[in-house]
Amino acid sequence: MQPGEGEISFGLAAGDRQYPQPRFPGPPGHLGEQDGLAHAGFAQQYLDVTGARRWVHESGQPRQLAVPADQPAAQWWSREPLALAQLQSAYGCPAPGTAAHSDGVELVVGRENSAAISIYYEDHGQGAPVVLVHGYLLDGRSWEKQETALLAAGYRVITYDRRGFGASGRPSVGYDYDTLAADLAAPLDALDLRGAVLVGFCAGTGEVTRYLGTYGSARVRAAVLLAPLPPFLPRTDDNPDGIDPGILDEFRREVIADRPAATKTYLDRSYNIDLLGGTRVSDQAWQNSFHVAIGASAAAVRGGAEAWLEDFRADLARITIPVLVVQGAQDRIMPPEATGNRLPGLIRDVRPVVVPDGPHAIICTHAHQVNRALLDFLSTL
Repeated sequence: MQPGEGEISFGLAAGDRQYPQPRFPGPPGHLGEQDGLAHAGFAQQYLDVTGARRWVHESGQPRQLAVPADQPAAQWWSREPLALAQLQSAYGCPAPGTAAHSDGVELVVGRENSAAISIYYEDHGQGAPVVLVHGYLLDGRSWEKQETALLAAGYRVITYDRRGFGASGRPSVGYDYDTLAADLAAPLDALDLRGAVLVGFCAGTGEVTRYLGTYGSARVRAAVLLAPLPPFLPRTDDNPDGIDPGILDEFRREVIADRPAATKTYLDRSYNIDLLGGTRVSDQAWQNSFHVAIGASAAAVRGGAEAWLEDFRADLARITIPVLVVQGAQDRIMPPEATGNRLPGLIRDVRPVVVPDGPHAIICTHAHQVNRALLDFLSTL
């Protein structure tokens, strides 16, 4: 094995890029009781009188308490500020149905102290539903190239921002995969999707896998894992093909010590910028990725990295639907030897595709190959 192959290391020397100015969240609230984990116990309505909000619905997750009969199940805000009386008169908006729409939606899935935890999603197109779950340090807009191809091919496309990223809520809790899978279940249930295809990239493959292992495939007919995290990333006594856990520990320490610098290093390795910079990855695309990444919640960045230590082998054993796996052979974040190459022995119906010169960020650098494999797979279902 050549140096740098089969292992990941986030310790690249810093280059000469200028860091964009990070966006800092507002002051944190007081630490107290938190119900943001796996959606347990949330039953309160979400009221924000500041206006300029999107549609807001409360999740009907089985793990949550039902909304009391004397309280409305959802609220609506216009895009213009409304008076309190107008807000109160807008109670009772029905839950989202199966018809696609173009407005963004915030689905309330939990509560941390006085704030609701919401998941922002978008729902476009008509046809068989495809749900896209973005990767680490990204948001739902990272699927631009895949969404364009899917819509052109006649599919309905649902994207959402994972908690802590993009326009979704930024709680300090809930970055374990049980909770993230419950977040994924929320829009599937709210939209009453049937026959959906779940597509995950990078860390998003974790909640696709955990969702199928926990909730089953009643709503899902197939899954796609791009640059996958499963089956089990760290090396242990019963997982000798994993990577050195010290590498993951080092990355988490770097995130805590200097998140912008750690983000730059991660993105350089995700894009294989030393090989593909200026050809498949423009400076502008890299800078856009940095802005999105540094705008994420610090808790989500730390918690997401910690969740990479979770074991998905039991979830994989419960998957009975067809699964497409696509990965770059030069993936330096999720080395194929530790991740994708092992999945054919752990999933009953798996269809592997390798992008020979692909890095981790294949949905951007090799979008044509990824889209072709995705559309070919969907055509067989």
